Amino acid sequence: MNKEKARLKKELNRLRRQKSILWVGILFLLAVLIWTAVSILTSQKKVKIDQELTELAKPLVPRLDTEVFSLIEQKRALSDEELSSFPIYVYLLAGDERRGKQGVFTDIINPSIDNNEIDEDD
Repeated sequence: MNKEKARLKKELNRLRRQKSILWVGILFLLAVLIWTAVSILTSQKKVKIDQELTELAKPLVPRLDTEVFSLIEQKRALSDEELSSFPIYVYLLAGDERRGKQGVFTDIINPSIDNNEIDEDD
């Protein structure tokens, strides 16, 4: 009978320790949850927008100025003959890899590169 009482006493003490550990775990979990909730609530910023900024943010009323369209219509268009008198230049690259690439502006009508012009620029 003494052995059985001793065994029951040991079992009861073990259950009490486990109950205490369970309560400590529950309290720790509650503390973590409360800490997380407080951190989330305090980290949120409350933004107050000025009335002036609200007025400035309103969308604009779309009004088209018809004078601009009439000015565009009055612009003069150039014919092909007038456009052919304008020179058009292109930038051509020439040179070797040791000296690096160099470029020359050349008329598009005669796109050949004169190496003398490139050497003179050095």
